[in-house]
Amino acid sequence: MHPDLATGTIIYRSGMNPKIRRNFEVFTPCDFIAAITQHIPDKNFQLVRYYGWYSNKMRGQRLKQAAAEERPGTQTAG
Repeated sequence: MHPDLATGTIIYRSGMNPKIRRNFEVFTPCDFIAAITQHIPDKNFQLVRYYGWYSNKMRGQRLKQAAAEERPGTQTAG
């Protein structure tokens, strides 16, 4: 982040962004504050993200497997 006092803008530098094909963005001070504060969650907003064993996909797969094991005649010898 580099403030340019001559133009009154803020230049934010990052890695190359393939979507906009450059590694910087120019903001006015108000636009910069708006851009960084939009990522702050509202008060009491739940931020828990489930992945791995607890994800919806895995829970669905476990339910399907449990239902298949409960069906008569589909048991495998172990």
